[in-house]
Amino acid sequence: MNRRVGWVLFLYGLLAVILVPVFPHFLSPNEFSRWALAASVVEERTLEVSSVKELLGPRFEDLSVKDDRLYSNKAPGLALLSGVGYLLARPLVGPPSAGSMRPALNAMRLVGATLPVLLLGFFFGRGVERFGGEDSRAPLLVFALLFATPLFAYGLLLFSHGLVALSLFAAFLALFLPAPATRTSRRDLVAGALIGLAVFSEYPAAVPGLVLVLCSVRRGGLARL
Repeated sequence: MNRRVGWVLFLYGLLAVILVPVFPHFLSPNEFSRWALAASVVEERTLEVSSVKELLGPRFEDLSVKDDRLYSNKAPGLALLSGVGYLLARPLVGPPSAGSMRPALNAMRLVGATLPVLLLGFFFGRGVERFGGEDSRAPLLVFALLFATPLFAYGLLLFSHGLVALSLFAAFLALFLPAPATRTSRRDLVAGALIGLAVFSEYPAAVPGLVLVLCSVRRGGLARL
């Protein structure tokens, strides 16, 4: 990898570690809805979030009621993936409480949002090289991707956009970068899993996911399905 691309990724990662964008006394509904799901799965082995509802307060949004049971209204992919961060923080911060919510959420953010955006930057830089772009421009393009697009914010918050962007772009690379014939089917399986992860994390991702599938079938035949 271009060394200057590595420095751009390091700069963004450092910023993500030292900047904790969780405002005091404000429960971000989009983020804490996912924290609630991860906490419920880890602590209670259930997708229902009633056990942590009291910590979220009576006016908390981004929840849904089904058959008198309370659930997160978000696609579950990001919450379950970033649950790895919750598990890593659990021995240090303890069970769900007013004092442990934000540190656990921050760990989830690093795993589920920052890391995918960094990986996206890495693959984007490699894509520039593999598709014949000028290697000298890769650092500037990666810098623009991370610092001059909405991904700058989405990599610092527990939103699904960074994970979905990574999944779709990596699927695109797997499908369309030149590869030996013996590796094509393996890449197709990887691409299918990545498209599935994107949709599991944000349902509208089914639209660009379908575009990738149709383009790959047109290029390689129905066998690619």
